[in-house]
Amino acid sequence: MSEQQTLNPFELLSRLSEAGERHALPLPDEHTLDESWRGIGFRLGGQRYVAPMMEVDEVLTMPTYTKVPGVKRWLNGIANIRGRLLAVVDLGAMLGLQPCAGSAKARLLSIKKGDLYSGVIVDEVLGLQTFASQDEVMPEVDIAEANAFIVTAFERDGESWSVFSLHALADSSDFLNVTA
Repeated sequence: MSEQQTLNPFELLSRLSEAGERHALPLPDEHTLDESWRGIGFRLGGQRYVAPMMEVDEVLTMPTYTKVPGVKRWLNGIANIRGRLLAVVDLGAMLGLQPCAGSAKARLLSIKKGDLYSGVIVDEVLGLQTFASQDEVMPEVDIAEANAFIVTAFERDGESWSVFSLHALADSSDFLNVTA
């Protein structure tokens, strides 16, 4: 008779547990846990910005939109995105810069916050950006109108990336008051 057949179930489980512990990989040290910040990078007025991942619903190519009369010049119109109406805002024009909509690289970042569904046009989307938390710095913004929406900044490879809060923009009275 083999030895395994003579072991009671408790002894068999104990031996399996010991064998598992001998061959298990160690857990990572606590300080090596991922402490990174992620967002969607974009260019606006020649500066690099990054919007928090949780504030960008999706990135879209420029949709076809319908003009709306009696609104501020930076509200380009209304687009139908999969059956939902989306306000198309030119972020550059809103902040007193050159309009973004004319560029072939221009993209729309859609914002969904509560009942608000809107999109802002930026000059170019620079993709997913990841920053180490220790690379956080004080923001230096050249566009005064954007200061209210900058929450922090990160530096990487000598370049500063200001964190632009789309939710703060969506809460601002300027963004919500579109009538001319």
